[in-house]
Amino acid sequence: VPASPVSVAADAGGAIYVFGAKRLVVNNSSFRNNSASNGGAIGLLHASVEVHNTVFENNRATGILANYGGATGCPVFNHAEQGGAGGLGGAFYSDGFSTDDYFSKVRMSDNVGNSLGGAIFRSAYWGIGWGKQLITWEDSTFERNRTAAGGGGAAYVNNSLFTVRRSTFNANDAGSTDGGALKITGATIAFSDSAFTNNRAGNGGGLSHWSGGPEGVGTSARMTFSGNTPNDTVGIFPR
Repeated sequence: VPASPVSVAADAGGAIYVFGAKRLVVNNSSFRNNSASNGGAIGLLHASVEVHNTVFENNRATGILANYGGATGCPVFNHAEQGGAGGLGGAFYSDGFSTDDYFSKVRMSDNVGNSLGGAIFRSAYWGIGWGKQLITWEDSTFERNRTAAGGGGAAYVNNSLFTVRRSTFNANDAGSTDGGALKITGATIAFSDSAFTNNRAGNGGGLSHWSGGPEGVGTSARMTFSGNTPNDTVGIFPR
């Protein structure tokens, strides 16, 4: 799906929104200056995705206070069952029981999320009533993405088998929260040949990994950490 840069305000996916489709495939595309409450450029619900050779730059998730159940109402939309109004994933938002995600040669730069995930928010369901879900990022770059609330300056990822290979996370910022580049919960990881440099947060300047997935904490190999503030990792990241 080639995408021309646009700028719109929407609930999710300023350029593309997909609900319940089998798979979205994006090749050789650019997403710049898009905005939405969640997922400034792309928003997905219960849909798998492949993204190849694509740039996400200066996109923004404009909502606030994330999304959560059991609240008295949204601050803006006044929903009876849901609180918050988003701000998840400055460039990319995906929630649901889709089987797998795959990113290859993706560059995400200067994206902003008002809540979890400066560039990416990915909430999967493995281990909480659904089968194994695979999230794989290869040969990709995440730089100067930021969020001031929730954590994960570049991305927040949960409940999955989360694989990162030959990728770079540089100068991402989670403000006073945790996970300058990545915030990970409920995930079994397989990280290799990747670098975390000059990221910052209140805790876990490189990344925070708070809990393992159904197959445990996971593994890492041939990783580089440098210049992260105040520390490279926090939690249970295997080093």
